[in-house]
Amino acid sequence: RDFQVNETSNGLSVELKIDKVGNLETVLDLVKQKVEQYYNQPVRYFKIQGQPDQRLKQVRYDLSFYLEEALVSGSYTQLKQALDSYQPINAKVYLRMDFIYIQLENDTHYLYEAIPRRSKIVSVNNNQGDDSI
Repeated sequence: RDFQVNETSNGLSVELKIDKVGNLETVLDLVKQKVEQYYNQPVRYFKIQGQPDQRLKQVRYDLSFYLEEALVSGSYTQLKQALDSYQPINAKVYLRMDFIYIQLENDTHYLYEAIPRRSKIVSVNNNQGDDSI
């Protein structure tokens, strides 16, 4: 595994090149803990180099809508149904206090992402049934 730690204005950014893993949450939590312990600063960003194919990139794009909706509404049922519908792609989302980890795998291809959660989503105008995309 290759990695690089960079300082940002408000903490650390960690760039990783990792192979396929069984549980992205476990790996990134461990990396985060070790880096924060060594540098005595918080990890604010992860940039993970994977081996995505076109299908995984499309699933990631589609998943963004379900993820945003779940974060705003607090209802994760549709997100879970979407994750299950991507079979045979292995699609997992881990919701942590500081990051949302996305783990997508298709044969030898994989796409891993860690989205910072510190930017809170605020719904200013919640018009039911009047949303446009």
